[in-house]
Amino acid sequence: MIKKILFILFIMSGIVHAQPEIEWEQYYYERPFDYWCFSSTFTFDGGIVMAGNKYDPIEADTLIEDGLAIKTNSNGDLIWRRSYGERLSREGFYTVITIADSGFVFGGRSEDSMDFPPDSVKNPPNAAYLVRTNNNGEIIWERRYTLEGGGTIRDVAQIEDGGFYLAGSARSYAFLMKVDEDGDSLWYRNWGGDEYDTNIFERVFVLENGDIVLAGCTESFGCNVLRDFFLVKTDENGEEIWLKTYGTEGDEYFGDAIRTDDGGFAMVGFVVFEDALYIVKTDSDGEEEWTRTHHHNEDPDDLSMDFGDVILQVPDGGFLIGGCTGYRSQIPLLLFRIDSCGDRLWSGRYSEGSIWGAQSMLHANNGGYYVAGKANAGTYLLKTEPDPVTVPRLLDPSLPNGFELHSPYPNPFNSTTTITYGLSKPSPTRLVLNDLSGRRVMTLFNGNREAGIFTTTLIADNLPSGLYVVRLDAAGQQFTQKIMLLK
Repeated sequence: MIKKILFILFIMSGIVHAQPEIEWEQYYYERPFDYWCFSSTFTFDGGIVMAGNKYDPIEADTLIEDGLAIKTNSNGDLIWRRSYGERLSREGFYTVITIADSGFVFGGRSEDSMDFPPDSVKNPPNAAYLVRTNNNGEIIWERRYTLEGGGTIRDVAQIEDGGFYLAGSARSYAFLMKVDEDGDSLWYRNWGGDEYDTNIFERVFVLENGDIVLAGCTESFGCNVLRDFFLVKTDENGEEIWLKTYGTEGDEYFGDAIRTDDGGFAMVGFVVFEDALYIVKTDSDGEEEWTRTHHHNEDPDDLSMDFGDVILQVPDGGFLIGGCTGYRSQIPLLLFRIDSCGDRLWSGRYSEGSIWGAQSMLHANNGGYYVAGKANAGTYLLKTEPDPVTVPRLLDPSLPNGFELHSPYPNPFNSTTTITYGLSKPSPTRLVLNDLSGRRVMTLFNGNREAGIFTTTLIADNLPSGLYVVRLDAAGQQFTQKIMLLK
């Protein structure tokens, strides 16, 4: 079903809404071990996989770590948990992605071994650590990469040739690395300066034309000696196209970044001298559009600090920020909702004393959110009730903002999702669904369109679970959005 739509919505600017309540929360632990969660992703069967660290206090003054993976169903019920790493070594995961074969790739680090000599090929000290598994978490292969004497993988992106881009940090360098589908290194690039500088890539994005954008923090390229946010764009071979930095006169801690529906980027973190959330929105060329600082508690006498660790774009174009807020030992979960211009809509503190902030967030099928992170009792996963906000906009379908393909919603989806796209002038238009290899799966529209905003409902009852690409061709331009079908 395809139809032309007119959104006529009323203005509610400045209204602060009530926060959504927690629908349920689950905790995962096994004594005497301690669990940490840093990343999560949906699985092809509708569940969730979380990745992090498992600490094993085998001696009073020694912590041994393993990489940790926990799989649950959509209600948070435990399905399996796995640990990864060599005996008496220190491994940990900071990212996990679901890949095209329905398995997973985990990225992190492997630190000084207690079991092997420092020059051991089997387990080199301070290495970047990459693990590929099947959908049951069983290892297919694992790789360790010694980069400038060490390395930590912070993010992974699968590419159409089956390989992966790895982004992270190694000593004073932020790095980008390409590996093939077996994890073998193809090339490596880095950005950095003095050996005492901090330079980290936390996120890697692959654009429709094959270019790459990396997001993180830097002390080498900013406007002062303190940390700033930065974006780096490269071609498909990792050769730099541009580098942009963002910050105040103070010190900024980087939390997370996403690519937004308009092709730009949004970054969140913490500005030290203001003890506040710090958000930066850019366009697709990295040009700053707006910045905001926010406090959960607007009382000037409040001494709490607000940390932004993760950001998620919501269907109305605004953002949800997850992190923590508190003072000293009290660091409860903070959820902070803003509109598309960065203005506050609602904020809330949750589970004081039992949850230590947010490390990962996903959209839930009820219009709320899944949130995961560290808790007093191991790792937690919670689901909120629906977001109460409807951010108003007035969209004239005869005058959309250029040619655009919005992120389908819901995504991931089960059988049915809605695709919205806009045309600023009449144009021959083709909307198709491809698999990751580029093979045509379905043609959703092929013909002439007048200017306007249009929607189509994708019905995928006869398609297998997996990753697909929605592609829009109009006026000589091409736009794509990835979607995940879960059955």
